Amino acid sequence: MGEAAEHDADRDENRGRFRQSALTAWDSYRETGLHVTAKEADEWLASLGAGGHTPAPECHLASPVRRAPS
Repeated sequence: MGEAAEHDADRDENRGRFRQSALTAWDSYRETGLHVTAKEADEWLASLGAGGHTPAPECHLASPVRRAPS
């Protein structure tokens, strides 16, 4: 029982750290507009998984959202 409770506590702590990291990243994006696309991130992570040593993709500014005329 003690081991299960410790596992749950570790999981909750990891979730909290992940959530805080995501919020920090979101704040940074809103402030700067810098990002990488999901495709760029997926390709980079796939290269790492295949044993590659590809540097992380460069961040770039988000394109402004264009709304259709009303």
